[in-house]
Amino acid sequence: MTNETEITKYLEAITGKRGALRIEGVSSAAELPRYVTGLYDLKDVVLLGIPIVFAILRSATVSSVVDLERHYKMLKGRVKKEVVYVGDDITTRTAERLLRRRIPHIVTGRQLFLPFLLLDIKSAGARIQEAELPESAKLGQWAEALVIRQMLRKDLDGVTGAEVARDTGVSAMTIQRAINQLASANLCHLEEQGRKKILRFDDVQSLWDKAAKILLPPLSMTLTLAEMPEGLETFVSGTSALAKSTLLADDAIPVFATSHRNYSRVARMEQVPLEDAKLRLEIWDRDPALTAEEGVVDPISLYSNMRHGDERVRIALSELLRKFGLGDSHD
Repeated sequence: MTNETEITKYLEAITGKRGALRIEGVSSAAELPRYVTGLYDLKDVVLLGIPIVFAILRSATVSSVVDLERHYKMLKGRVKKEVVYVGDDITTRTAERLLRRRIPHIVTGRQLFLPFLLLDIKSAGARIQEAELPESAKLGQWAEALVIRQMLRKDLDGVTGAEVARDTGVSAMTIQRAINQLASANLCHLEEQGRKKILRFDDVQSLWDKAAKILLPPLSMTLTLAEMPEGLETFVSGTSALAKSTLLADDAIPVFATSHRNYSRVARMEQVPLEDAKLRLEIWDRDPALTAEEGVVDPISLYSNMRHGDERVRIALSELLRKFGLGDSHD
């Protein structure tokens, strides 16, 4: 039987977010056929802020993919939420066939396919290693913002911390703390010139090779809403942002991003089912305003959030990174 604790640990490792999964209890199955409820334990869960239903397989003998597809469509129609199959005994062949049918599933520790979160991971080892970085290597939001700026604008090499503080309008103490974090993570070093300490960075590709192992996705959760909360500062994100800079077609539902802090200041709105949504609202751990340009989130944060998306998304991300002289060898 699939262990709920192991599922939780696996998803936290994949996303790099503590509390990424919250299991709320048994899902109502009052109107479901008995033969279906006998095959699965149905759990109401919240994954990265999205209410969904886990259909946890009860038996080591997995139903045929044809049956799984039929049950998936029926369950999704009845519970009015996204449904995800979860099981330790789903074979690689079955998982591949589920993937071809775009049926969400999780094989704990081995594979997950969650297209509604743009997650398609067959080998989680590298991603888990990122999530378990030592605390000393993790960066605050301003340290992340500075290294992203250098990779995109290439304008921080050779300046002092005081100059960065003046340019950003942030306190010298905050900027110095960010610079110290970057130096500790070997993303920059300080060169003494008389009384001054000058910021020095490697070439952009070398910096990217190091930073891509440390920068975690800023996306914390995604909400499906009928309208935008009034007075909320947002930036174009997700597929909507990617479509602005590449040949990727935009989704029917636009995507925006805001910070946890900003979202906490506005009146909360109830989520609606995806088919009724007018927008997706991403809630970020880091304020997207720190690195956004012209109302659109920065390409590197976009890459971090979407790098495990489907093939069309990965192709578009590669195209976007090449515009800034960056490789995507860390997929």
